[in-house]
Amino acid sequence: MNVIDVQDYLRELGMNGWLLTDYQLMNPHAIRFLGLDTDSHRSRRWFYFIPTVGAPVKIVHAIEPHVLKGIPGNVITYFSRTQLVNSLRNILAGHSVIAMEYSPEGRLPSVSRVDAGTIEMIRSCGVTVVSSGDLLQLFTSCWDSAARLSHHLAANVLRDCVDAVWDLVRNRLTTGDLTEHTVQTFIMDRFAKNNCRTNHPPIVAIGAHSADPHYNPDRSNSDVIRPDQLLLIDMWCKVNRPGSVYADITWTAWTGDSPPDDVLTVFSIVRDARNLAIKTVCNAFTEKRAITGADIDRSTRTYITQNGFGDYFTHRTGHSLDTDVHGSGANLDSLESEDERLLLPGTGFTIEPGIYLPDHFGIRSEINIVVNPDGKVEISGLPIQEELTRLIPTGSSPVSE
Repeated sequence: MNVIDVQDYLRELGMNGWLLTDYQLMNPHAIRFLGLDTDSHRSRRWFYFIPTVGAPVKIVHAIEPHVLKGIPGNVITYFSRTQLVNSLRNILAGHSVIAMEYSPEGRLPSVSRVDAGTIEMIRSCGVTVVSSGDLLQLFTSCWDSAARLSHHLAANVLRDCVDAVWDLVRNRLTTGDLTEHTVQTFIMDRFAKNNCRTNHPPIVAIGAHSADPHYNPDRSNSDVIRPDQLLLIDMWCKVNRPGSVYADITWTAWTGDSPPDDVLTVFSIVRDARNLAIKTVCNAFTEKRAITGADIDRSTRTYITQNGFGDYFTHRTGHSLDTDVHGSGANLDSLESEDERLLLPGTGFTIEPGIYLPDHFGIRSEINIVVNPDGKVEISGLPIQEELTRLIPTGSSPVSE
């Protein structure tokens, strides 16, 4: 954390300060920004105020003066609620616009980590509370060189997993014992062998299950993978070391040689929508033109709607990537949260349009974008999927079309 950089950006945004707070790990953004140990015992509320001018101020409970130890700033201790409120009034006096982990009307739920009662308490000090979303994006979602390297390593692991899964399916497609859960376990084992971890097992969905964007197979509900079905795999992981950044990709395949026309049509629309989003991002950064996450979602969603499937694209176009798979930076979203934050150099995000036909099949194509500090746009985990993969059982001859 560089206080001077934060103060410069606060002035640029027209804010008078940033007030960070937490109670029992409710605000992971504040913890991450300050670099606090999540295992440290903190049972009382603390506040950390960075004004545009002058030294930061720490407000901590008298029985827990250690909670912000090592963080720069003057210290104020309190025992009672009255002392806490008075301390807040004193440090906020003369300031009018204060950023907190809040989003008006809950538009950005990934940012909203401060409870409504605390927001009311701060407003009672005579200030206007605004969202810290732009601050979080710049100071917690921009990657350094080590983070970029970790992302590319994870993306390569995922891309190798795709080929390994396709080989596994080809070899066991006709045995009748290969299930979604078996493939999920296979992927998890490969993560472990490559020193990677994930917050949740991957999605492996066959047939109608692929129409559920967050389907999760387990031993009790896992279907057998059989010939002539749509197979979707969605995998995310990061290198198992501090500060590493996630990668997250989705591929689809047909377990046979001749996919039906409707499957091919939907795949083509999803792929072309994805490629349109990639082109839009690249053009914006090449032309040094500001673009928001919502802008990308709107263009992608418009394309899918014009092709007749708008009602079946039921989630945002993409999400921020950082040390959490769903990061705190700008999402590609005009549907769920209207994310009007700018896409910034130094950040990464997914592009993953999808079309889901209930009780039939679903197709999603997910790639990762890395915007380098110089504004150059990269796609990690190459090559990306351009055609629906055909998984023909080992030893079989392709059927002529």
